[in-house]
Amino acid sequence: MKNKVLFFSIDRLGDYFIRSNVIFNITKYYKTSEIICSNLNSKLINKQSFFDKIYVFDTSKKNINKIKYIINFFYKKYDSVICFDGKNISNILLNTNYISFYYIVGTNLNGGDSPDHENESLYLEFLDQNGHVTSYVTIHKGNDDYRYGSAFTQFIHTLTIEEKKCFYVRWIQYIGGYRNDILTSDHYGITDIKFNKLLYNPQYTGLTFYINAI
Repeated sequence: MKNKVLFFSIDRLGDYFIRSNVIFNITKYYKTSEIICSNLNSKLINKQSFFDKIYVFDTSKKNINKIKYIINFFYKKYDSVICFDGKNISNILLNTNYISFYYIVGTNLNGGDSPDHENESLYLEFLDQNGHVTSYVTIHKGNDDYRYGSAFTQFIHTLTIEEKKCFYVRWIQYIGGYRNDILTSDHYGITDIKFNKLLYNPQYTGLTFYINAI
């Protein structure tokens, strides 16, 4: 069991209510669970017993509170920091040097179907505030052999200046060629996604963001 996890859920009550059961199940794997929530969903969260500390972010004073929270949390250490508020991914990207994660490709022998066509590739995409793709990276090209069996492979991508300005990031597979129909299949698995910031002090590990997705 890991020590500490911090959740970001600075959004509306309905958004938090939908994901509250997921958050509850994640907290079972940590000794201490903390959350930064909005004044809109804080009443519900304060009634839930699985948080050790609750920080309320007043959305009516965003600029002041951003500075306050950066100062208060910059040197705190957590095993995991999980951001559920999708629109704030732009703030994370702006302070990220590189994204790292582990992926696995189906081989027909490891529990997943093999992407046996070139158009069944896996991509990492960066999108603007309107949801338009501004750049992408090919993680695995369909029809290429995956040599690692049931083991995951690390992938590291260093962000460009333009990618740091994006509003959204996503991992996606298409079929019929890039940007054609979206395919939902079990060709790929992704885990342990981290948004990393290079720091000058090697003793400080900073915040690490984890998202588990299959």
